[in-house]
Amino acid sequence: MRRTAVFFIALGVAVAVCAAWASSSDAAWASSSEAKPKGPKVLRSGKILFGAHGTTNGQAPFQLFVSDAKGSDLTQISGWLVTGGEDYSTPDIGKAAGGGWRIAWGVDGLHIFDTATGAIVGNVNPGTRADFSSDANTIVYQSGTTENNISKASYDGSNVTQLTFVTSGNNAEWPYFVPQTGRILFFSTFGLCCRHIMDADGSNEQVIAWPGGDTVSHLGMKSDGSEFVNPDNLTSYLVSSGAVGTINDLKNTTTLLSQLSSLGFEEVPSTIYHGQGGAGTFALSVDWSEDGEKLVFDALVEEQATGQYGIAIFVFDLTENKLSLVYGPEPLEPSRTNNYNYSIHTPKWIP
Repeated sequence: MRRTAVFFIALGVAVAVCAAWASSSDAAWASSSEAKPKGPKVLRSGKILFGAHGTTNGQAPFQLFVSDAKGSDLTQISGWLVTGGEDYSTPDIGKAAGGGWRIAWGVDGLHIFDTATGAIVGNVNPGTRADFSSDANTIVYQSGTTENNISKASYDGSNVTQLTFVTSGNNAEWPYFVPQTGRILFFSTFGLCCRHIMDADGSNEQVIAWPGGDTVSHLGMKSDGSEFVNPDNLTSYLVSSGAVGTINDLKNTTTLLSQLSSLGFEEVPSTIYHGQGGAGTFALSVDWSEDGEKLVFDALVEEQATGQYGIAIFVFDLTENKLSLVYGPEPLEPSRTNNYNYSIHTPKWIP
């Protein structure tokens, strides 16, 4: 296996969190001793939240970062705005109805932070891969020791309710609230594979028809609840029928991959790292912007100049057919994600 290295590209002002970071010559890094920006100015709708370790150590604990869609104004928010965590991997963010944001993270247990109180307000253990409801009052997540099931809880960790009950050898994973409906879309090997949908109380479970139903892992919901986009092939599917939606195979129907090459990177062949279902590692997770015009996703890429691998975060503008590098690449120990079969960076649009 090739040794990975870290390459950070940042335009504008960023908070330097580690002297070991490598940056491009035109990047302007602010000293960590300077006054940090106020929380409300950093957390703003339309910006991007993601987890990353920000060092050359692919096994280092994750921190939380916020950036705009162009990769500028990069700010680490863990350690001052968001506190109480040791590894901020697999994050999600929701906008609370009463004001402020709630942020959930964790692989071996979930922590929920409320910016209104400035503290962790809930813990759920076991639990991972949380998704907030539209009012951020509820999370849906997966948990289990031998088999994974889907559960939900109040944002403060109370009212835990298990929603699925798979049999031995099966799993229910990767749950997402469907906007406007409150239903839950998830992956399950119990019954017909693979993408299922159910009501918020676990009733009325149905299987999404092929081809949308034949998708695994993370997804991004369209804000009107009509479609979800699958990262493996960057294609969207209708929730109602499973048919291909408004996004159809961006890697082969747009100039996305040629733009990737122009940025100095290449897609890592699926023969090296298979990814989910053998579909590769470009992309690993994806999120759809509120206005429906952009996708943010993370992917394993190869740096042309060195042949080294790293995780990078990109934005693709669907209206302008433009790919932008937001962050990275940075090294990530393959074992942390079962050889890049899923994401722990999980970039999300701030609602």
